Amino acid sequence: MKYIITLLTVLLTCCAGCADNPDDARFGYPKGNKRLEIVNHIAYDLGYSEEHEQAAWVSYALTKEDVQTKVTKRTNNFRFDGLVLTGSAALSDYKGFGYDRGNLAPAADMAWSNQAMSESFFLSNMSPQIPSFNRGIWKKLEKYVRSWAVANERLEIITGPVLRDNLPTIGNNNVSVPSYFYKVILDYVGSEKKAIAFIIPNKKVSQGAMGFATTVDSVELETGLDFFSNLGDLEEDALERNVDIRLWPIKSYKSKYVAEEKNYCKDSDTNMQWEAMAQEHSDDLQIQALHALRLGLCFKVDRGDLTVGQATEIFENMRSSLIDAKVREMENQLEGDKKKEKEL
Repeated sequence: MKYIITLLTVLLTCCAGCADNPDDARFGYPKGNKRLEIVNHIAYDLGYSEEHEQAAWVSYALTKEDVQTKVTKRTNNFRFDGLVLTGSAALSDYKGFGYDRGNLAPAADMAWSNQAMSESFFLSNMSPQIPSFNRGIWKKLEKYVRSWAVANERLEIITGPVLRDNLPTIGNNNVSVPSYFYKVILDYVGSEKKAIAFIIPNKKVSQGAMGFATTVDSVELETGLDFFSNLGDLEEDALERNVDIRLWPIKSYKSKYVAEEKNYCKDSDTNMQWEAMAQEHSDDLQIQALHALRLGLCFKVDRGDLTVGQATEIFENMRSSLIDAKVREMENQLEGDKKKEKEL
């Protein structure tokens, strides 16, 4: 059956970049040698890799108006994407492995539309991310991008995992666990056109996001993708081979539309997410232990024994230790399997 669906996909789709919808015709989809299924949603498009059971890239535009229009809240409605012809990953693929279902196109960028917010939780828009990465440096970078969208009126954004051969996998559908994630950003509004890119390891890092800033060319080299191919060659080359971080200042911005950073223990969205995770993974001792630790730390914060910062640091250090141990266990298992195959 999987073969039939894959054959149907080959007949109905083409390699990445071979088809554009009108919204992306100006810059073009990322092109590469790997065959990807192009899927169109209301607010973003993606190139789906059946081999890795996730998107190789997600492309969308983010405007100042998008950021400043907040009509809905995060839904956490993680689910199968029925538009992926070969079938997307399933919720069960992530269960028990300790990874976050990390959004590629962030939910916070989709608050301007109920449908866009809902579609941001399709599992085709997810990739396995270490929690301290997803909720740490990756989240901060997403906030920077929103501030840049406000400052520059409109940005073209392409983001995704760095997909390579022989990555560890999770779940029955063999969802690859990337070692790195990238984000490519183009400002093509006005006379000062510019681009910046990031490649960040999928782990807890102490370095700030801007320390991972690089050129678009560097991301193309790592991913094998060609971005913004509809631009003229000279203009594309000039934008992609240079980066000037002075043109991308980090500014905190506040408005009645954009919520400020919330208290770690009083963030209702985070509380709801942890309650749901604890119920869904009732047989996972690590998640249950972390959930209990979080509740205990928040109790101490409310009582005044700890500051929010102290509680957060304790929790993140414990979570990183547990996740790193699980990752090492998976890597050792993978090495053992490879040795057995060679012996056979």
